[in-house]
Amino acid sequence: MTSGADDRGDDDLRRLIRLTRDALGDDALAADERGLGRLRAEQGSPGRPRRLRWSTLALVALGAAAGGLAGSRLARGAPPLAFEIVEGQAARLQFSDGTTIALPDGARAEVRDVDARGGRVSLVRGRARATIAARPRARWQLAAGPYAVDVASADLDVDWSDTTRAFQLWVRSGMVSVSGPIIGTGMVLAAGQHLGTRTDEDKILLDAWDPLEGAAPGH
Repeated sequence: MTSGADDRGDDDLRRLIRLTRDALGDDALAADERGLGRLRAEQGSPGRPRRLRWSTLALVALGAAAGGLAGSRLARGAPPLAFEIVEGQAARLQFSDGTTIALPDGARAEVRDVDARGGRVSLVRGRARATIAARPRARWQLAAGPYAVDVASADLDVDWSDTTRAFQLWVRSGMVSVSGPIIGTGMVLAAGQHLGTRTDEDKILLDAWDPLEGAAPGH
C-alpha cells in the first residue's frame, strides 16, 4: 500500500536535488544521496508518518534555501548598467535601463557609481532633470552638495548652486526620500511637491506645484 507513495517521495526528492544542483553546483550537494538513503530508512521505521512529515518540511526548506542562494548568486553576477553621454543643446546621461538625466544650461554632473540595480550621480552645479526607469529593486541616488535624493522610480528636477549653497527639488511623478542639512534623514516627497533650502539658513521651504504646467519653476 505504501510502495507507490514511497516511490513518489523518492522521485520528488531526486527532482529537488537536481534543481538545487543546477542552481548551486555539485559541491553544494555532496551529501544528497546519503540524505536520500536516510529518508528511505526513516520511511521504513515504525514512526514513518511523523518522520515523513518532517522530511517534507526539510525539503521545503532546502528548496527555499536553494532559490534564495541562486537568486543571490545571480544578483552578484549581474553586470552593471551601461551608460553614455549624449551631447546636444542639453547634454544628458543615458543608462541602459532607460534612466536619463538631462543637464541643460551648462549643468555638470558626475557618475560616481553604477551597478546592476542603479547608480549614484553627483550634481556638481546647475539643474538636472532625471527620469528614473521603473524596475524591480532599482536603487538610485542623486547627490547635490551635502544633500542626497534616494529614488527607485520617479521623474524629478534637482537644482544645486555651488556658490549660494542653495538646494531645490521638484518631484514630477513617483516618490523620493531626501536627506541633508536641516532636512535630516529620509524626508519623503511625492509628486507635485517642491522643497527648497540653503545650507546657511535654518529654514526649509516645502510647497506644492503642478507638474502638468510643464517646466519646473525657474526653467
